Amino acid sequence: MIIFPLYIFLIIYALFLIGFAFFGFFSVYHLLKFGFTTFGTFFLAFIFLGVSVIILFASVQAIIPIDWGNEITMFKYTDVTPYY
Repeated sequence: MIIFPLYIFLIIYALFLIGFAFFGFFSVYHLLKFGFTTFGTFFLAFIFLGVSVIILFASVQAIIPIDWGNEITMFKYTDVTPYY
């Protein structure tokens, strides 16, 4: 029987957010540093950051009510002896 706490998924999600923030920062940095300095460049950077913040806000609102102290049981052993 495998038992693990639910907060493992929260840790995995946090690692994903750290990776997304890392790549998103460098994406916007390179867009603004090496791209054309036009209205379109700043608009696309603003849209990217705005959509990212909206998705982050929605996901945080979805995970707030979850009790992260619960445990998940996988492959629970059951008696499978035949009844004759």
